[in-house]
Amino acid sequence: MDDIIVSLLVILGTAILVGVIFILVYYRKRKSEQVLIELARQKGWRYEKVNERLSAGYRFHGAGWLLEGLRVSSDSTSSASTTHVRDFTRWFSSQATFSPGILMIGPKQPEVNLGGISDVLKQTMLKLMVGEEANDALGIEESLIGRMALRERYMVWTNQEEKARELLTPEMENALIRYPGKLPPVVKWNSKGVEVKLISQRLEKAPDIEGLAAIGEAFLL
Repeated sequence: MDDIIVSLLVILGTAILVGVIFILVYYRKRKSEQVLIELARQKGWRYEKVNERLSAGYRFHGAGWLLEGLRVSSDSTSSASTTHVRDFTRWFSSQATFSPGILMIGPKQPEVNLGGISDVLKQTMLKLMVGEEANDALGIEESLIGRMALRERYMVWTNQEEKARELLTPEMENALIRYPGKLPPVVKWNSKGVEVKLISQRLEKAPDIEGLAAIGEAFLL
C-alpha cells in the first residue's frame, strides 16, 4: 500500500513539475512577443507572427523591406529520419542594387597561417555567404575598404572595388560598427538587392533587431 502511495506522489509531483514548465514557457513566449509588438509600434513597422507547419517566429514589414527571424524545420518524408532545425534572422530589400558584381561584408576572421588550407577555408566561408548568386561573385576577393573601425570587426569582399568604394557610405559603416550583437551579420549586396543576415541565430532582443534593421536601412539612404 505504501509503495502505491509513493508511486502516486511521484506521478503527481512529475505532473505538477511538467505543468509549471509549460506555464513558464508559455509566459516567456508571450513576453517575447509583447517585446516584438512594442518594438514594431515604436518604429512604425508592421508585425506579423509566423506559426506555420515548418517555421515559426516573426516578420517585420518596413518601408520597402522585410525583416524575419525564423526557426525552420526540415520537411522529412521519412518518420525515421532526423529532423533538422535551423535558426536565422534576415533583413532584405530589393530597392537598392549593386550591379554588376557583388559586395560582401562579414565578420572578421582570425588570421591563421595554415598555408593552402587557410585559403580553402576562406573560399568555403565565402561560398556559404554568397549562396546561389555565384555568377555575381566571379573574381571576388578581399578588399581593404572602409575606415579602420569597420575593418576591426568586419571583412569586405568585392569584385568591383572602385564601385564599392564609391557606394560604401559613412552611414553604412556607422550602422555596421554600432550593431550591438556579439556576432556581426553578413551583408550581401548584388543585383537582387541588399540582404543582412545572421545565419544561425534568431534575434529576440529589441536592440539587436533594431540594430540589424538599421544596417539594412542605411543601404537605402
